[in-house]
Amino acid sequence: MTKKELSRYFWLRHEIARQKERLKLLEDKMQRETVTVIDSGVQYRNGKAKACRMEGIAEVDTAVPAMIIVLQQEIRENIKQAEACAAKIESYIQNIEDPRLREIMRCRFIDCDSWERVGKKNYISEDYARKMVRQHIKKMDRL
Repeated sequence: MTKKELSRYFWLRHEIARQKERLKLLEDKMQRETVTVIDSGVQYRNGKAKACRMEGIAEVDTAVPAMIIVLQQEIRENIKQAEACAAKIESYIQNIEDPRLREIMRCRFIDCDSWERVGKKNYISEDYARKMVRQHIKKMDRL
């Protein structure tokens, strides 16, 4: 896995959260777009009127709900892809054998800490933390 791929983790998580917000807004809009009609119908057995409720989309505006459904499907697919990518990065970091390097990678790429903060959390200099990550990535590229 490259440094560029590892650095995408933050933005993948950010994108997932934003897409979920968009999906919620679309679902709310879809709820507002439906029309409720209350009417009475006649029961054939006794001839009395019975109230019935029908929900649906107003005849005049079917394009907006159709567009919302398409966007919902696209957003769900986008979320699924982003979550798969994020899981791949998490799995890669979790499978690093050296616990110290694994924690450094977690701090840098999962928690998105600065190199200075990564060094402080792991009781090493920021330059050494950077060097460990760079050496690991070079080693993995050779394999």
